[in-house]
Amino acid sequence: MNNYILNTKFFNTISTLSKAELREFDKFVNSPFFNNRQEVSLLFKAIKEGLQKKNLHQIDRTNLYSQIYKNSKYKDNVLRRIISNLNQLLNKYLVYKEQENDKIEFRFNLIRSAYRRKQLKIVTQNIAHAETEVDKCNDLSSEYFEKKLKLIEIQNSYSVFESNWKKIVDNMNKKGKYLLCYFLTELYWELIERKTYSWNTNLADLNDPLTYFMKAFNPRFFFETFSQRDNNFYLVQTFYYAYEVYKSPNSIRKQKTYLDFLFSHDDKFNKNTQSFFYNIMQGVYVFNKKIYPQKRTSISQKQFELYKKMIKKNLLIQIDYTYIREEAFNNVIKVALQLDQFHWISNFLRNHVHLLPPSVKENCLNFNHARIEFKKRNFAKSLLYIAKVNHNKLLYKLQSKILMCKILYELNYSEQLLSFLDSFRHFVKNNSSISDRSKKSHSNFINAVTLLLKCRLSSNPAKINSSIHKISGMDLTDSEWFNSKIAELKCELP
Repeated sequence: MNNYILNTKFFNTISTLSKAELREFDKFVNSPFFNNRQEVSLLFKAIKEGLQKKNLHQIDRTNLYSQIYKNSKYKDNVLRRIISNLNQLLNKYLVYKEQENDKIEFRFNLIRSAYRRKQLKIVTQNIAHAETEVDKCNDLSSEYFEKKLKLIEIQNSYSVFESNWKKIVDNMNKKGKYLLCYFLTELYWELIERKTYSWNTNLADLNDPLTYFMKAFNPRFFFETFSQRDNNFYLVQTFYYAYEVYKSPNSIRKQKTYLDFLFSHDDKFNKNTQSFFYNIMQGVYVFNKKIYPQKRTSISQKQFELYKKMIKKNLLIQIDYTYIREEAFNNVIKVALQLDQFHWISNFLRNHVHLLPPSVKENCLNFNHARIEFKKRNFAKSLLYIAKVNHNKLLYKLQSKILMCKILYELNYSEQLLSFLDSFRHFVKNNSSISDRSKKSHSNFINAVTLLLKCRLSSNPAKINSSIHKISGMDLTDSEWFNSKIAELKCELP
């Protein structure tokens, strides 16, 4: 125990320093810029003497502590904290040494720093120097290709304001629109469809191909610069308002600004662009319903009105497509069902079912009729429809299984439900196509339904209340249904 320090990663690292590096690190530790803790300096002094004299006994924990706090009782947690602080300094020193020895990496970091301070001339100048330095070390090693790749990425991003800026602006209709659409499309799918919901995340940290793009551009500066081009003003201004909504998805004022501008100028865009902008707002509504479940009905009403506008403008069908995507078709019905708009749904189906692709029409209709009948509490009819759904897509499999669980519960088919839940649990666990986030969400659903069933089969009020408490603490996608079932159970309690 006395010499546990000798077995730490910190000691293993610091013992690799040469005499010259120890002297250098000594200056590093005693520099007020890097360290203002005297106890850290004293600890390093004691360790340095032990290393130089090759006296490992001097690096004993109690001896080190007495070197820092003379005549004080040994406190292990205090020493560990000081060692941790010294280890952080050691890591900083090692990074500094690497950068000092790597002129090209130093140049790259200087470019990033100059860009953040909007020193674009320094950015351009150092990119030119970096090109020269990278070409000098053309030894075809893996390190060379790594540097070459970084340089290309930096050239494509940071130098755009100088050498490539005029070309991109001049070709805005072809390149600029694509770049902007690509950026917001990827952002949309990352934040909404993958359900990361990290709205305050630095956009440059998103794990997608646009990382370097977002590192290179300040979005506000980017949008405002392009909006100076009159022929693209409406496009870019709408993108900018969309970006503002993304930053503050719960801001009613920003949502209104975005939608007012979009409704006033959407005739300036083609159908695909209009659909894209409308769907951005639908994504924001989906997010807000999860964050503010108490506002679910009012948000669904906004979604519904927006869908009605999209249908009126024929935006569910994109340019060069003959049919409505079944996902869009299902989403429209899902939102309408949340508001019990049965008459409207009936008209929608009658007027738009012929626009579904023939290969998916029957499946799509069976799935949605199952949802409609369930919402109407016609559970037996719902069961007949859901049994006809062909699970040719993972999305249908998951949603159909969820609906089947709820139908079996409502019909009080306890044995069938227990068996189905066990099958569903294994399907989720063993299917590699399901993301970790989705697995957790569906596992929560399965566990919650299992608890509901146990409550129904139990006559012990204490166990029922315990299960209800567990369900209430879960993050559930269908919280509205679970809340209604919990309310029913509470009414049956003695």
